[in-house]
Amino acid sequence: MGPLLPAAKYGLPVLIVGFAAVVLWKMVSGAIPLRGLFKGPNGFSAVRLQLLVATILVAGQYVWCAAQHRPPSQGWLAVSALSSVVYLGGQVRNK
Repeated sequence: MGPLLPAAKYGLPVLIVGFAAVVLWKMVSGAIPLRGLFKGPNGFSAVRLQLLVATILVAGQYVWCAAQHRPPSQGWLAVSALSSVVYLGGQVRNK
C-alpha cells in the first residue's frame, strides 16, 4: 500500500486543478457561455450574483478546510443554505 498513498495524496489535487483549468479554459474560449449569467427577468439580478459569491466562498472554505485536514464549520453550511433560500425566494417572487 506504500506507493498508493502518495499517488492519491498528490494525484487528487492535480486532478482537481486539471478539471478547474479545463472549465476555466472553456469559459474563456466561449465554449461555456457566460452571457446573461446575472440577467433576470427585469435586468440585472442581484440574487444571482449573491448566490454565485456565496457558492464560491463556501467552496473555497471547504477546500481550505480539506487541505488542513479539519472539518468545515457548520456556519459555512448555514451560509450556503441561507444563500440558496434567498435565491429561491427571489425566483418565487419574480413568478
